[in-house]
Amino acid sequence: MDKDNNAPQEENKLDIDAILTQFSFDELKFQACQNHLIGNFDKDRKYHILDIILPELLKLHKIVTEKNPQHYTAFSKVLQQKIWFAVDFEKQPDGKMKASLVLEEKFVIGGVYEAILKTLIAEFVDDDAPDFSGKMRKTFHLFLDDDIDEKSLWEDYVSPPIELVTELIRKTELLPALSNGRDKRVAGYLNQMLKALKTTPEGTSIAKLFFIEIRQPPIKDIVQGRIETYKAVLDKLIDAEIAAGNFGEAQMKAVAEVRQEFIEATKQNAVEFYENKAQTAAPVKDKETEKPAEKPAEKPVQKSTEKPKESSSSPAPKSAEASSLGKGVETSAAPSFFGGTQAKDKKPLSPKFSPKPKKQKQMPRPPHPPKKENLNDDILARAMGQGKESPNIPPVPPADKGVYAEGIRISITRNYDLGDITISVTEEYTQTTHSKENDHEL
Repeated sequence: MDKDNNAPQEENKLDIDAILTQFSFDELKFQACQNHLIGNFDKDRKYHILDIILPELLKLHKIVTEKNPQHYTAFSKVLQQKIWFAVDFEKQPDGKMKASLVLEEKFVIGGVYEAILKTLIAEFVDDDAPDFSGKMRKTFHLFLDDDIDEKSLWEDYVSPPIELVTELIRKTELLPALSNGRDKRVAGYLNQMLKALKTTPEGTSIAKLFFIEIRQPPIKDIVQGRIETYKAVLDKLIDAEIAAGNFGEAQMKAVAEVRQEFIEATKQNAVEFYENKAQTAAPVKDKETEKPAEKPAEKPVQKSTEKPKESSSSPAPKSAEASSLGKGVETSAAPSFFGGTQAKDKKPLSPKFSPKPKKQKQMPRPPHPPKKENLNDDILARAMGQGKESPNIPPVPPADKGVYAEGIRISITRNYDLGDITISVTEEYTQTTHSKENDHEL
């Protein structure tokens, strides 16, 4: 009997663990894209870089910015992104010197939690001699400022870092899909999670601690991306309690349910992103394929092929050639431009000259009223930080009512009441298209 009673609990526990693992994996994937990291996190939260990329990082040309007998700092640049390296020196027991080339990547979550991810790229060991520094720089492709300038540094690659560039582009293209609807998604997550925490005593204490944390510096001073900061703070508090085993089964289930809903919403928003992208690109393809098929059946094309048979001139072949080369051009209008419909008895018109008309004195015009400035132009100028606001232009409507103008972002602000605080989330919509298909596997 005891085994039967414990079996469902064990099954539920495994489901909860899987949900929490997937939630952490998805969030780290988003953070890796947002921080432009070269590597990825696995489901055990361990960061690693593909082995095929490590040799390319070694071969990258690097400019040394700081150096001393124990440490070098250098950077390289790929796709306008700076990649930072460090070189550390260590004396070996046998008297030799070892230099370690380390990749250093800045990793920030919510604008408040920061870490440096370090990955060993290569090591160089040689005799501790005066020429050690020169040999090491040659092995690690390090250049001093007086050795070479930045412009020529990246123009003489023997082999381009193809795998590195591919990975950076993949993350750049994946980020919009993962970011689609995220502000609204995160606001809902905070609301639901705080409600779930207040269902148990241990959860209530974490909710109270959350409101204390966000009122302390530096969190209270963060303005840009504040909602992501709130999520980072709350997740850190929850994960610490889960790791310490302080949450009971009821609270664990409540947390897992909210995070499962967030996982599904992330997938749904990503699918909507790619569907909208496909719909934006589809009409262009339809026009290219449909128009050439309909044009041969138009009557004006048949007219242009009958009359030139009696004509001694040969403008008709020009019309046929033009219509065959220029796909998508209206062939019914082509004969009139190239002479295909010209009658046999009509001669080409010769130019006629007529004297220029005498200029007549014009009466002075009344002054024009001052041109009204376009409200849309003013909104755009203020959005770009240009010019000054005109006193004659009515104020911009509040963001919560929505502001729409062609070519300008649409901003909608929604307020989410979380009990002790109110979070304002502004959603911005822009029309963007991408030429490449994104890897949207979640």
